[in-house]
Amino acid sequence: MTINKYLFISLFIIISLIVFSSPDTFQVVDRIPVGERTFHIDIYGNYATICNYSGTVNVIDYVNGDNVLYVDNGIISRPMVGYYINNYLYVIDNGDPSLKVINKWGSLSRKLKLKAKPINMKILKSRFFITTTDPFGMYVVNFKTLKIEKFYEFPVKAPFISVNNNDVLVPMYENEKDNILNTYKLLFRYSDEKFIMNLKRILFPIDIEKYKDKYYLGEYFDGGIYEFWDNYQKKIAQFGKKLLNIGIFNDHIIGNSLFGGIYIYSFKDKTTKVILKDIPITDFDYNSSNDFLFAISHITGEFFVIDKNFKVYEKLNLDGYPIDVEVPTDNIILVLCTDGKVLDIIRRF
Repeated sequence: MTINKYLFISLFIIISLIVFSSPDTFQVVDRIPVGERTFHIDIYGNYATICNYSGTVNVIDYVNGDNVLYVDNGIISRPMVGYYINNYLYVIDNGDPSLKVINKWGSLSRKLKLKAKPINMKILKSRFFITTTDPFGMYVVNFKTLKIEKFYEFPVKAPFISVNNNDVLVPMYENEKDNILNTYKLLFRYSDEKFIMNLKRILFPIDIEKYKDKYYLGEYFDGGIYEFWDNYQKKIAQFGKKLLNIGIFNDHIIGNSLFGGIYIYSFKDKTTKVILKDIPITDFDYNSSNDFLFAISHITGEFFVIDKNFKVYEKLNLDGYPIDVEVPTDNIILVLCTDGKVLDIIRRF
């Protein structure tokens, strides 16, 4: 072997060791304008849909950073949720109660008139699930035919939809007023079209997750975490106050509090701990590999990367009131900043 070849191979090995042993880092690679009055991100495939409650919709290819569709022609009055599927945007319009289909040129292709005002929508298999007000309830719409299959009426306002293991659960959110329960129904389960009753006086149920054949529910104002099934409900943890979301991350329940902190309940040792205790947390999400957890604070403008040992691994400062975070792939994180009117695309390197 010549000296030059030896030096080249040695240099290649050294560079490879440096590259492959370097720690992960996270950087904002793009900031895409999305307009004002934007509060959440809807993901389908490689596309993020940002609804502007003032009447516009942006569809962004978050892999390439391209704005593939911008609807601003008055055909949507108050868009709430949208999904971009096969070059068509499906969006619910609260101002003109309907499910509208917009083609890739931004023109109205189809419209399904609704008798109740839509406020939220999820997609599961071949159906849209749309929660409503005036009256309170949920439409089930066939995605392929754009026909209403059924409307379920609810006793109280129930805007939140949880999709778990090919089932849809809707917690009866506004279930208490002046210390009196408005309904003794806790949530609606689509698979058997039944209500699960409220056995423990759970107030303002907001989010549901499933772990090893049991469901776990968080309540908004009181911050309780409940393990439940049809005729069984038990409080297992306390996650501060004003609990917004819960999730399952490496055999733990995770929750975020607007009063401060990411709360962590261990299924293994049945204990609860909290990190970032003095920082109000707006939202969190995690990647499919469960090696990183991501959290944002609307008050401090910070984006936190948290490792599987619940240590703050990295921190970025984001301008513009970050309000929603989504993690569509292991290496891409999306953060919506409502005051900054931008979608931040963060990549893992």
